[in-house]
Amino acid sequence: MRRYLLTSTGLVNDPIKQAFLDLLPKPAKDITVAFIPTAKNLNTNDKRYFMRVLLSLDELGVKKIDFVDIDAIKKEYWLPRLEAADVIYVGGGNTYYLLNSIRNSGLISELPRLLESRLYVGDSAGGIVITPSIDIAAVDDGDENIISIKDTKGLGLIGFEVSPHTPEDVSIKGNKEYSKTSPNAIYAFDDHSAIKVNGSKIEQIGNGHWSFNTLDLQ
Repeated sequence: MRRYLLTSTGLVNDPIKQAFLDLLPKPAKDITVAFIPTAKNLNTNDKRYFMRVLLSLDELGVKKIDFVDIDAIKKEYWLPRLEAADVIYVGGGNTYYLLNSIRNSGLISELPRLLESRLYVGDSAGGIVITPSIDIAAVDDGDENIISIKDTKGLGLIGFEVSPHTPEDVSIKGNKEYSKTSPNAIYAFDDHSAIKVNGSKIEQIGNGHWSFNTLDLQ
């Protein structure tokens, strides 16, 4: 039974932290987290976001945090480290770049097997890439398509799309217009909310606001 936690900016409040703990296969003190920072590789903005992620994981008492950049090392090195982890945590950044890296590195063929027994946490781009399409990343001139990528089909590990950072960085109007072009259900959520998926059960959690399909934040 696959488990996913999709956020905008990480484990930023108690409900999201509790959801993370609830989805773990064993106590946090026995957990190894493999953190994939690859989506930020071409970004020149402030990366203290990583510090907040690490601090939140440390506060929850996880046993080990391993940085695994799938662009920096070959598959023969990164795959054993993902296999040794209980959580695969994919950080945010540029969605186009991240998807391209997942394809080129070979992670695309390994993730379905890995996630049969591991929790997947995806922040922003890390959540978008596992959906049926990453086209939501371009709403309101969002992610710049800084690399050549014609195929914007996502990994399709979940059957719906997500629009994080709504309405902080992505407008409700933009999401509504995009929803007219997509055949998929769409969860839009702000920086204080998240989507928890445990098998077939989907929950909207956090201290913020969210919406399903109509994209009207409540």
